[in-house]
Amino acid sequence: MAARDNRHSRIVAWLKIVLPLIALGILSTLFLLSDRRGREVDLPYSEVQLDRILRERRVQNPDYASLTRDGSAITVTASEAVPDPADPDRTDVSDLTATLDLAGGGRVDLSARRGTLDTGRSELLLEGDIRIVTTSGYDLRTEALRAALDLTRVVADTAVTGQAPAGTLAAGSMELRKDGDRNLLRFADGVKLVYRPDTLSAGPDGE
Repeated sequence: MAARDNRHSRIVAWLKIVLPLIALGILSTLFLLSDRRGREVDLPYSEVQLDRILRERRVQNPDYASLTRDGSAITVTASEAVPDPADPDRTDVSDLTATLDLAGGGRVDLSARRGTLDTGRSELLLEGDIRIVTTSGYDLRTEALRAALDLTRVVADTAVTGQAPAGTLAAGSMELRKDGDRNLLRFADGVKLVYRPDTLSAGPDGE
């Protein structure tokens, strides 16, 4: 019993570093470790999984959810999360996907090979083979992107290429932000649009 209690204490101490980054899913686990009367409560991990978490300092299949100040909902999932030992606000994630449900309608789906979730800066950084898909008809690629966690804002300062609702698009940068009651998707730095009316589709109002 003492060994199990000690194991629980070690898990709690480590999760306090990870929880600000992995948020709600694992947060519920923290509160279930024990009740006020000291009764044992089973953890949703096997003994092997507990040893691996403590040894490797990483979490499989983490998720994060947030609501921005301007009403959009953000969810982030990944195959793996590794906290930065030098900064408890930062966690490196791999094979991540993020969904931004825009206030007023529309959705943006993001995916990347890797990224960093920084709750101190309220920012998600994505790198490598990034795909951006919107319900308004854009399917784009870029190599670096940052998304705010506290408001509706997604910025790519690297080249963006892909499909637009009316053709193919290339630009040096891109920004999605809320503009009053609208969600504005803006391209800049050498924008080139090859118009193809056969690709034109009327997507849901969003960006």
